Amino acid sequence: MQSVNTKEERRVVWTCAGVVALAAVLASQPVMAQTRLIFFGDSLTDKGRLYEATGGLLPPSSDYYQGRYSNGPTYAEALPGLLGVSDSNVVNFAFAGAESGDMNANTNLEFAPVLNSLKVDALHQVGRAVSAGAVGQDSLAVYFIGGNDYVNRVSSTDPQTLVTTVIGNINTGISTLAQAGQKNFAVLNLPNMGATPRSRQIPGASDVFGQLTVAHNAALAQAVNGLESRLGVDITLVALDDLFDDMMANPGLYGLSNTQDPCFYDDGRRPRDCLTTEAENSGLFYDDIHPTTHVHRINAEYVAAYLGMKAAAGADV
Repeated sequence: MQSVNTKEERRVVWTCAGVVALAAVLASQPVMAQTRLIFFGDSLTDKGRLYEATGGLLPPSSDYYQGRYSNGPTYAEALPGLLGVSDSNVVNFAFAGAESGDMNANTNLEFAPVLNSLKVDALHQVGRAVSAGAVGQDSLAVYFIGGNDYVNRVSSTDPQTLVTTVIGNINTGISTLAQAGQKNFAVLNLPNMGATPRSRQIPGASDVFGQLTVAHNAALAQAVNGLESRLGVDITLVALDDLFDDMMANPGLYGLSNTQDPCFYDDGRRPRDCLTTEAENSGLFYDDIHPTTHVHRINAEYVAAYLGMKAAAGADV
């Protein structure tokens, strides 16, 4: 596993290796050995699958951009260009609302039946990829999942049990892909779920979700090490939590002026001015849990930095 141990070292990766990665792209040099990208995930990765499956009902087009849970494209749409991968060589299996396993626990009366009938969860996505023959040594699988498990289940499941279950599901997904021939992975950890506007609106939720994030990310790092040695695969673990923390602490470095308020909440409140695209993208959050497309672009550059670090070191991803 390509890893960097401390937050300070990882920030150096972002500022230095990121430059290497993006400079390589500009010079038309390959940032990774693979020529295809496969994405697995939830609303942070979905480029419109749920929207298409629900006939344009979810997410509502009045608030969201072309089926994305943001005001523009997601990191998964920006990353291929940064890595020199053509759109025709990208398959995105991600579904908004997905959990890490295969049985969704969302309790929203409108949303939940749709999620389970469509079989949106990560292990279903993995099954589709294997059945379609989408996996292989010429591809990089990007795996980013877990947030919905915690949102949906935290009130009814012991936190440690919940973390163990989520990490077990991720283990299963990656193992299944590896058994089908997938050799190269980028696994993203979770940003601090306790810092979202939604968490901060609920008494005590910031602490609970912050602690879950820490526990998840620690268990994920340990699991990735075990998977590499057991399966003989290569996994780049991307510490997205460090990037998020740095954006919260130093927003001006990322072109942000607001890290607290979304453009809107589900109940219709609109706490900040989002009348223009520029105003929207001045904030970290678009709604009360999802980032703006500007932040998605930064996330993509960050992932490219990690992958570029390997390329700069002369190692295949």
